[in-house]
Amino acid sequence: MQTLSPEVVVFQGTPAGIAAAIAAARMGARVVLVHSGARLGGMLTNGICASDLATLTAVGGLFREFTQRVRHFYVSTYAPQSPQVELCAGGFNYEPGVAQKVLDDMVAAEPLVVLRRQRLLKVQKSRDRVTGIVVEDEETGKETELLAGAFVDASYEGDLAARAGAPYRVGREGRATTSEPYAGVIYMHPITKRVYPASTGEGDRRVQAYNYRLCMTTQPDLRVPPVRPVTYDRRDYLPILDDLSRGIIDRFAGLGTQPGVVSYLRLPNGKADVNNNPYCSVSTDLPEENAVWPEGDAAARAAFARRLKDYTLGLLWFCQNDPDLPESFRAEAREWGLARDEYADSDNFPRQVYVREARRILGEYVFTAHDCVPAPGQERPPLHADSVTAAHYTIDSHATRKREPDQPVAEGFLSLRPLTAVYQVPFRVMVPQQVDGLLVPVACSATHLGFCSLRVEPCWMALGQAAGIAAHMMEREGASPRDFPVERLQRRLIRQGAVLTWFEDLDATAAVFPGVQFFGTRGFFPTYRARAEEPVTRAQAAIWLAQVAPAQADVAGAPPYGDVGPDHPAAAAVAALRARGVFAGDEPPNEFRPGEWLTWMELDRWLHQALGARLESLSVKPTARPYVLRGEFCQALFEVGGGAG
Repeated sequence: MQTLSPEVVVFQGTPAGIAAAIAAARMGARVVLVHSGARLGGMLTNGICASDLATLTAVGGLFREFTQRVRHFYVSTYAPQSPQVELCAGGFNYEPGVAQKVLDDMVAAEPLVVLRRQRLLKVQKSRDRVTGIVVEDEETGKETELLAGAFVDASYEGDLAARAGAPYRVGREGRATTSEPYAGVIYMHPITKRVYPASTGEGDRRVQAYNYRLCMTTQPDLRVPPVRPVTYDRRDYLPILDDLSRGIIDRFAGLGTQPGVVSYLRLPNGKADVNNNPYCSVSTDLPEENAVWPEGDAAARAAFARRLKDYTLGLLWFCQNDPDLPESFRAEAREWGLARDEYADSDNFPRQVYVREARRILGEYVFTAHDCVPAPGQERPPLHADSVTAAHYTIDSHATRKREPDQPVAEGFLSLRPLTAVYQVPFRVMVPQQVDGLLVPVACSATHLGFCSLRVEPCWMALGQAAGIAAHMMEREGASPRDFPVERLQRRLIRQGAVLTWFEDLDATAAVFPGVQFFGTRGFFPTYRARAEEPVTRAQAAIWLAQVAPAQADVAGAPPYGDVGPDHPAAAAVAALRARGVFAGDEPPNEFRPGEWLTWMELDRWLHQALGARLESLSVKPTARPYVLRGEFCQALFEVGGGAG
């Protein structure tokens, strides 16, 4: 058995794992990326070809770099005004092979060691800290011991975390446990959102259905007809006949949210991302049978993967050939086939099961549906001071049971698109209870409903990037994730283009973007409007500065200003700062003038008195304009706090 001693080990080459490995390597860490398959990329290279983001600018960092590289590929390969560039939608839509090339190029550009086709055999610990793992090459049987200061479990199933003894959940919490209105057993109409009486809200161990995300085409020269599998069982698909006769569906493939047996989204070069369609009683999802997967061994998972592949191919074959289907329906279905130039080494079929949900660790924070829905009377969902990414996807669960004859809809299926808004994801969801030296960005800490929004690759990739940087810092500093300097992690993420707080009126290229981002995590902005280009009043500046300046022990002796009464929103901040002498030199000395705009001279003096800094040492410089803007004030505070992390 060989032994390797990197600084950071990343388990599984999912998009989150790739992001973690790249992020740690770019920080200077020696990184080994361990993957169970031959090809990296997880679901980004196995069928999820249309990015799952309700707000495209909510996630930045390495995911945004990925989309930019995708767009560059299509622009350079075809032409800026080509149909391919238009269909790639700014790099957010892509063919599987293009995603594979882009991710492979990103990995190859870094000094990473990648071990492929590895099976996890053992996790080594010293007390509660993970210190090493042992993996086995599935082809040669060669074992490798990997010793490191920090580990990232980026698997979809949380396999390493579970082996390490991290507590976890499988299934759904009950409504009474979490106070989430749609938790537990639920029957919801996909369009009207009507909740049916059988919705008990009870918790259970069911997980939402898995499927294969197919890459298909209607181009005759590119399509490969599906082959009838040996295990084909026509009975699996007979409900389609009833759906057609009742008018529930009228076609094989529905574009977007149109009814059909499958749904699809258009991709470049005549291809489509083909997915489950909730309107049809039978589609590409296979509920209930995936119950063996979350905690199953390799053999159990392989058996389900074979069953799901045969089921999926059988579905396509049935729709194209069954004599009881209308000829017009069969003819439309026969227009579709697997894309000949994708997955050449696996019969043009995706290599990976789409595991939407498996284990979820119990972490230092449990993300719930309440974290992605605005609180009553608020525009934003709850803010988190330890946010490591913004994100936005609907609370979306696929069915957890097969269709039942006495129920009008599939149990467990729900999509709460109108309810969610751009939210923050705290660092603590990646920190497992009872285990040190390990971060878990994918099988992270959340309720079933909370996970139903987190469970998309852009969010996971952002969490992976944060985990990679944090792992590097943990290894170098010997820090526990529970006592982690999250502020320094946030500063590094911001410098790498991450979005920690989303605003509708702030572009990522703005010079003040870092400062506004950072202080968005500190509650400076209760809405999605930063108003960074508006003047900052003296009152608002005082409120913000008081949150950053070291606390004053005794402010009782500071006489009040006549124009800042005890009920003024800035009263406490002004009193605390005045006691420190921050306003010494202001004229007139007995008036604060809370509604006036802060001047550059005042900003310089306040920073010096409160934080010992001067404008001359910052990138924020006085302009011909006499007053300071809100964004400039935040950026100055950010830089005074230390841009180097």
